[in-house]
Amino acid sequence: MDLRDYLLLLLRRWPLFAAVLVAAAGALGLGSLAIDPTYQATSSVYVHAQLVEPTVADREAGDKIVQGRLKSYAEAATSESVLRPVIDRLDLDGDYATLSRTVEAQVASDSRIIAITVRSTDPEQAAAIANGIAKQLPLSAAAMDGETSAVTATIQFSPVQRALVPADPVAPNRKLIGAVALLVGLFLAIAVVVLVETFDTRLRRGDQVAGSGVRLLGGIPRVRGAAAKELIGNRTPVEVAELYRTIGLEVLFSAGSLPLALVVTGVRPGSGATTVAADLATSWSEAGNRVLYVDLDVPGSRLAPLVGVPDTAGLLDVMAGRVDLDMALFYWDEGGFSVLPLGSGQLNAAEMLGGKQMRQLLELLSELFDVVVFDTPPMLHSPVTGMLLRHAPNAVVVAQAGRTRLAEFEQTAAAVRRTGARVLGAVLTRTPRGIDAPHGADRSRGSSRPEREADPAWMSGED
Repeated sequence: MDLRDYLLLLLRRWPLFAAVLVAAAGALGLGSLAIDPTYQATSSVYVHAQLVEPTVADREAGDKIVQGRLKSYAEAATSESVLRPVIDRLDLDGDYATLSRTVEAQVASDSRIIAITVRSTDPEQAAAIANGIAKQLPLSAAAMDGETSAVTATIQFSPVQRALVPADPVAPNRKLIGAVALLVGLFLAIAVVVLVETFDTRLRRGDQVAGSGVRLLGGIPRVRGAAAKELIGNRTPVEVAELYRTIGLEVLFSAGSLPLALVVTGVRPGSGATTVAADLATSWSEAGNRVLYVDLDVPGSRLAPLVGVPDTAGLLDVMAGRVDLDMALFYWDEGGFSVLPLGSGQLNAAEMLGGKQMRQLLELLSELFDVVVFDTPPMLHSPVTGMLLRHAPNAVVVAQAGRTRLAEFEQTAAAVRRTGARVLGAVLTRTPRGIDAPHGADRSRGSSRPEREADPAWMSGED
């Protein structure tokens, strides 16, 4: 994958990316809020030799003594001899070891100034301790040097700067933590998205369909707020209807010629094969083709109940010889095509589809209609579809994006091909780019669909 592929991946899975980014960055950011702020105060003293009417040699000797002892005095600032009196004087909680970890004394190069820095969660306490150490250090240094008094000692400590109460904390650095949290969140979000994409075997994209050797005919987005019966025939929202017109043209182009007997099958129940078959039938009827929809999806959401077509007589009755074909056909005005319901009786796939009855019926239907669409059960779930494909060797596979596993899709396409039929292409339903169903009276395709009157001659088979 190149940079463009990664960017497209992040855009495609932006909800997951955003959720991980916000969660990771937010957790680190909130964690920093749980850290108590630390304040820092610094006092400083100037170390020099106290000489009476010194000569140049005396000054040089005093300077050497000071330079030789500066490091020792700085180390003494964190010693128990200095900090213990400060603890007692300020009545601090904790012991010498605890306090020593918060104190730092440094001597700048080529300088006689000792800077005493104290850190504390209490800004006033930090300043008080720093000033207390600066006051106690001359006393402890005089004792270290064997002097009887700090006032008369040879080495003197003159205050340079008193520690002031700090207004702002020095830690935690919330800006830095925020930047680090954002970077860590970005890294984790990208890593999670890549891992999910790697192990997610669900069918989501057209390139996955193409990678399976099947042509992608198109994708149908989700229509939020619409019932199943509001997505078929001229009730379909205009923008979705346009997609079906395009897919319908692709199917006819792949088929090559008319008349066409087409099997529409889903990868699994609920893939939307019935809706796809009905809307393809509508698109072809709008183009002036004579279209028949045959309802064979026994376990699925059959069309007949959705559109109010009576299911008292149908395909099973025709094949059993109980009724003539013209008595079983119904014209659905809103879709502009004829419907042949399943009918009554037991569906015996071997008896109905295994013999020459179905072949003869298909020959008759091909004379009456330009396109015969069979809405069948999922290929992997029923023998009906496989046996029908031996007589109607053209199939469109319908898969629901984000739900269908890629392996299921590939198995379905392979099963279709094993019957000797062609997979003309695949349609993905409920693709991520959802749209809202229109509200109010104007829910149909409107004037874009030419009205067409039923023709009793071709419905009944009369010339």
